[in-house]
Amino acid sequence: MDGVFEPVGGHGGQFTYEFEAGPVGVHPYHCHVMPLEEHISHGLYGVYIVDPKEPRPKADEMVMVLNGFDTDFDAENNFYAANTIPFYYQHHPIQIKTDELVRIYVVNMLEFDQINNFHLHGNLYNYYPTGTYSAPSAFTDMITLSQGERGIMEFTYHMPGKFMFHAHKTEFAEKGWTGLFLVKDGAE
Repeated sequence: MDGVFEPVGGHGGQFTYEFEAGPVGVHPYHCHVMPLEEHISHGLYGVYIVDPKEPRPKADEMVMVLNGFDTDFDAENNFYAANTIPFYYQHHPIQIKTDELVRIYVVNMLEFDQINNFHLHGNLYNYYPTGTYSAPSAFTDMITLSQGERGIMEFTYHMPGKFMFHAHKTEFAEKGWTGLFLVKDGAE
């Protein structure tokens, strides 16, 4: 039983979910009460990670939820982002170190648009679909994700500098889904 048919009622209601974590990977969860698309487009969702018994290699890990927001209730997104705040990582670059493995658990929770993507400048990454982490399906600089799709990206920068990441759909990037990695010398 996954709790979909057990809505939690009223103020102060509660429901305890109990399950065995699996399969290994990154998984989204979200509200299932109607109107579902409005609830998802206003942020009623989250992510959890199930680690394998044999640990993954040590890495600088982060979660990036790709999302959009319909602020005027017209069933179209007005803003797009990675982790909710449009342009946040453009103005506050994510600091990483040279020669350090970076692991991003990426989840597309975009509503009202059929696809989203993640493009990384100046580098390629190994991509593990659904985060199952058996073998990468691609060594690339861009993935395209349908609604609810997720995976793990792993990469290492060898040179310091600023490197952009963004949606490769121009509308999404112009409306907030863009950011920077600030790569600093790992010896510092």
